[in-house]
Amino acid sequence: MQYNFDDTIAAVATPAGRSGIGIVRVSGRDALKIVENVVKLSRGKSFLSVETHTIHHGWVRNAAAVIDEVLVNVMCGPHSYTGEDTAEISGHGNSVTLRRILELCLGAGARMAGPGEFTYRAFVNGRLDLAKAEAVADLIAGKTERAARAAANQLQGTLSNMIGAWRAKLLDLAARVEAALDYAEEDISFATRDEIRAALEQLAGELAGLRATAARGRILREGARVAIVGAPNTGKSSLLNALLLRERSIVTDIAGTTRDLIEESLDIGGIPVVIIDTAGLRRHTDDPVEKIGLERTAGCMAQADIILWILDSSRPFCEHERHIGELLGNCAADKKILLILNKCDLPPAITRGDAETLFPGAKDVISISALNRIGLETFERALALALDAEGPDEPVLVNARQGRALEQAGQAASNALEALDADESEELIAFHLREALNALGNITGETTPEEILSQIFEKFCVGK
Repeated sequence: MQYNFDDTIAAVATPAGRSGIGIVRVSGRDALKIVENVVKLSRGKSFLSVETHTIHHGWVRNAAAVIDEVLVNVMCGPHSYTGEDTAEISGHGNSVTLRRILELCLGAGARMAGPGEFTYRAFVNGRLDLAKAEAVADLIAGKTERAARAAANQLQGTLSNMIGAWRAKLLDLAARVEAALDYAEEDISFATRDEIRAALEQLAGELAGLRATAARGRILREGARVAIVGAPNTGKSSLLNALLLRERSIVTDIAGTTRDLIEESLDIGGIPVVIIDTAGLRRHTDDPVEKIGLERTAGCMAQADIILWILDSSRPFCEHERHIGELLGNCAADKKILLILNKCDLPPAITRGDAETLFPGAKDVISISALNRIGLETFERALALALDAEGPDEPVLVNARQGRALEQAGQAASNALEALDADESEELIAFHLREALNALGNITGETTPEEILSQIFEKFCVGK
């Protein structure tokens, strides 16, 4: 990421489209000079003399006419988001007007900001570490209140504080081990092997504990994929419609009505969920279009976090159900599967016990009538429980990059323990301790390579 920090940058910081307010953000050493040339203050003051963290009324004009009436928020560095002098011009949220204000800023000497460049400057200037910077992106992208709350906690330092404490302990341990190599004859307190072992065992346990929350964090950030599967005409589309409170899928008595995947987003217990209605599964079909739908259903099942297997409780099991049971039996062992006995308002042909016998690996069995909305509250509670939406605390949002770094740190700690058990040299133990330090430093940015930083910040929107 080759940004020139001598430049002053500008960008529209609010989403495109019409709104009550839109913001043009300007940051850099010449930010106030540039805004001075773009906005005329109502009381004749100069932006170069106003106090920091104050708001001022003014007008944006060009040579021909007034463009907009604005408020300008002035924040001088280092006490601003970027750590630099920053001004935010708040005008009316018309994209044409905002673009004209931005063009005036660029004409006065600013450069168009790149994706995530404001946050990148905040990172470089020490206003945010890398974990907090990534939390900014998560907060912007949060799909539910709970996801946004977890991201806000991380922005406040939940993950950063953990990593900082672990790195401090590792740094002290590594320094004491290396001191034993360099100053063996001096009267210095060196780390004993028992102390090293105790510290590493504690660290390995804490790292494993954080990694265990990674799956919950991923679901909270990205959303869980929940696939509705079952034989034809068991009520899969009716369940989707009932959850959405609208007719999204076509419902008929004709088998094979749904031939493609239908995806919709829901909020279940604060967890963002993508729920997918799939084609009815049967053992054999000669219809080429239906075959494609069945192939897509199989792929959807493989990618799903949770599978809802819909059974028609008003009719006996058929060969299609046994075929589905075989397919689900081949799924990954950690795949969560809920059995849904639909049409509970009709005389039953199968019971809960029958369903549990058919597929003993199910996490739960719930009776509903999707068409008449019977049992849906019980079903949603069971789904929330399967999603771990009712966990005792908010998970730490560990993304894939951070998860890999935690794995590397855990492996380095394990390697150091193995070296201790094998009575290896202090040099080798110190090497593994440094590896763990570097891995943890990748999470907060102390040791993150430049190309990784580029990949992270390029995912941000322009203006953030």
